[in-house]
Formats: sequence, structure tokens, C-alpha cells
Amino acid sequence: MRKITRKYKGWAIKQDIERSGDGVEHIIFRCYTPEELDYPANLRSSEWDAGSLQEAMDFIDNY
Repeated sequence: MRKITRKYKGWAIKQDIERSGDGVEHIIFRCYTPEELDYPANLRSSEWDAGSLQEAMDFIDNY
């Protein structure tokens, strides 16, 4: 699956895949603050991992 990054209110929302302990793959949406985007990709950590794009946008709206 292609990884997609979307901008929302200055934040980056990156679609990713996470594998659970039983091997099932889940689509997650990682939310990165504008400040976090200034760091190199290998040093970034997401502010929130959401189960849907709507959850990610709701988190950003309420941050």
C-alpha cells in the first residue's frame, strides 16, 4: 500500500500500516505537529496515532 501524507491546519497526517501481535495489519494515521516536521524524518515522533482520518482531524481540531 502506498503511504499518503496529508496536510491539515499546518499538521501532517501520515497514513501508515501497523502490525499487531497476531500479524493483522491495521491502517493508522500518525499526526505530526508543525514543529515536529522541522526534525529529520528518522527523529520525528507522532503526537497522536489515530484509527481513522476523521479521528486524526478531530484530534488536531481539539489540540
